[in-house]
Amino acid sequence: NIVYVNPPYGRILNEWVKKALEEYDSGRAKRIVMLLHSRTCTRWFHALYERTDVSIQFLKGRLKYGDGTSPAPFPSIIVVIGVDQDSLSVALEIMSDKQIDQYLEAIGVMPE
Repeated sequence: NIVYVNPPYGRILNEWVKKALEEYDSGRAKRIVMLLHSRTCTRWFHALYERTDVSIQFLKGRLKYGDGTSPAPFPSIIVVIGVDQDSLSVALEIMSDKQIDQYLEAIGVMPE
């Protein structure tokens, strides 16, 4: 019931975010984790930001995928749909930058 999504970027991203919210709201997914580029001026970002059951974490630096030599040309965020705000605030207080880096490394993404 946990879904990880690294959708294609571009105009289609709005549809991916819309679908993720639909799947969560319908109960077909309990939690959805999305790796997205940080575009705070978009409709999809505000659709996520305005919800109390969504966490948005801005990542330091720019991500580099696998053995890639160049980082992404944009900053990134991790979005979690389906969070309990009390549990989330406790988790964020104890999660260090190193732990976030370890998580990103485990999924094959490295901050630059």
